[in-house]
Amino acid sequence: MDALPPCCTPRADASLAEILYCAYNRGGDPATAGLNYQGLPCPNWQELTPNVRAKWEAAAAAAI
Repeated sequence: MDALPPCCTPRADASLAEILYCAYNRGGDPATAGLNYQGLPCPNWQELTPNVRAKWEAAAAAAI
């Protein structure tokens, strides 16, 4: 099995939102782990725009 892309692994100090983002990226068909709908690599958490991170933070807050 190939190693997962970095966007699939949360950092050691990850927030719940980052953990959920990484789990989403590694979920589903292993052949598409870490790829978006266009087959391009997903960005790492720290590369997401502030707006996208805020959306993941809102999802994490709603989940607890």
